[in-house]
Amino acid sequence: MEWLESRLRKKRFYPRLLRLKKIPFYAKDRLVSRAGTTEKFCTVPWTESAVLSDGTVVCGCIDALKMMPLGSVERVSFRSIWWGRRYRRLRRAVRAGAEHVYLCRSCCFLCARPSPEQLESDFPLEPRTFPERLHVEPTVRCNLRCPACCNDLARLSRSYPDMKFETFCRVLDELGPHIRYLNFYDYGETFLHRQAADMIRYAKSVNANITVICSTNGHFFRTPEQQREIIETGVDEIIFSVDGASQEVYEKYRVGGRLDVVLNAMAELAKMKRELGREKPSIMWRYILFDWNDSDEEMARARELARDIGVDQFRWLLTDIPPDGCSKRFVPGSPELERIKEELF
Repeated sequence: MEWLESRLRKKRFYPRLLRLKKIPFYAKDRLVSRAGTTEKFCTVPWTESAVLSDGTVVCGCIDALKMMPLGSVERVSFRSIWWGRRYRRLRRAVRAGAEHVYLCRSCCFLCARPSPEQLESDFPLEPRTFPERLHVEPTVRCNLRCPACCNDLARLSRSYPDMKFETFCRVLDELGPHIRYLNFYDYGETFLHRQAADMIRYAKSVNANITVICSTNGHFFRTPEQQREIIETGVDEIIFSVDGASQEVYEKYRVGGRLDVVLNAMAELAKMKRELGREKPSIMWRYILFDWNDSDEEMARARELARDIGVDQFRWLLTDIPPDGCSKRFVPGSPELERIKEELF
C-alpha cells in the first residue's frame, strides 16, 4: 500500500497505465501456468461494468483505484471497450482462474468455477449483450472521512473528480436501452455533484424501466426543495449509510457526519413521499457492523429508530475492514449471524 500511495501521488501513474498494451491482470506471471487447476470464478466481467468520474471504464465497483483500467468513454464508445481487446483479456484471465487475477484474488464474491462446457456456452470472451448492471461514479469527492475508505487514494487516481454531464448522457444514450440496473454511486458522495438529480432524470428519460439505485451518507436532503427534487427524479431506491444509533457511535466511522441531520433527512423524505402519494424511492437504512456498534443495545435502538422514521428497508452489512475494527460477534458460522441473516444486505 505504501508503494501504491507513493506512485499515486506522482499522478502520472494511471495515465501511463491506461496506455499500456499489456495490463498486469495476473498477480504474478507464474500463476498463469497454474490457472488450469482453479476453482474460483466471477461473473462480473460478463454482467456488470463501471464508469468512474473521469470516464475510465473498470470491471466493477471493486476497482476503486483503477488498478485494471479497460478504456475511457472520453475517447471511444463503451461498445468498443466492452467488446474490445482489454475486456477480452480480462475475461480470459477470469475464465482461467479468478483467484489468480490481481484485483480479484481478495474478493469475497468469487463463486465456484463453471464446467468447461458452461464456460464456453455462457461466458464467451465476447458477450452476446451489453452488461445488465452499470455502476456510474458521479463524483469521487466526499464530505466525510471514513477511516477504512480508500477515497483519498481514489481521488488521486482520477483525472478529474466530477463526471461531465455530457459524458453521462453519451454513456446512457448508448447503454440505457440495454441495462436493467443503474447503480448511481461508487467512491464519492453522489449528491455532491451539482447535476446528480439531472443525471437521474436523464437516465429515466432514456429508459423508464431502468432501476436507479443511489447510495448516500444523507447530508444533502436538508430542505423541502432538495427532498422534493430527488423524489421527483424517479429514483427507485436510496441507500442511507448510517452505522450507529447515537452520535458517539456513529461518528467513530462517519467522521465529520451528523447523525441528527441524516435521521431527519430519512424521516422527511419518507414523510414527503407519503404526502406526494409516491411509492418510490424505497428508502433503505444500511448499517455496517463494526466491533464498536454491534452491541444488542445499539442495534435494537437502530431498529427502533428505523421503525419510527418509516424507512422501507433496514439492513445490516458485514465487512472485514478495518481488520482491527470489524465485528467479532457476527462472523460466518456464528449463532449471532444466523440470528440476523434475514436482515443482511
